[in-house]
Order: sequence, then structure tokens, then C-alpha cells
Amino acid sequence: MIGLAVQRNLLRLYGFCMTPEKRLLVYPYMPNGSVADRLRDTSQENLSLDWSKRIHIALGAARGLVYLHE
Repeated sequence: MIGLAVQRNLLRLYGFCMTPEKRLLVYPYMPNGSVADRLRDTSQENLSLDWSKRIHIALGAARGLVYLHE
């Protein structure tokens, strides 16, 4: 069901694999890392992620969650 969700703020699910021990979801490769990686990174390269961009990311995530909820 989640693979059918298409919305601008959600990654497209490519596939999944289930075994008795593990469950795996396959999403597109993100060469710059995940949003969580970027938010936690405190290196000099990540200083471009200022508070206005963080708010923009948070609002996009909220829109994606609203879409899934509705």
C-alpha cells in the first residue's frame, strides 16, 4: 500500500523484501545522505543548512505525513 503513495514530499518506494528474521524497504539512493544525516552533521560543509531551510524541510515532512494520514 505504501508503494502506491505518490506525493512530492515522499520518496518513492521501489520494493521490499521480507524474511522471517528481517524486513527491508528499498528506496532511491540519496548521494548526499538522508535528511537526518544533514540535520545532525555539524561540519563546516553543512553550515548552509540554516534555520529557514530546516523549517522548509520540516514543513515538507509535515505535508508528506498529512498526505499519508488522509
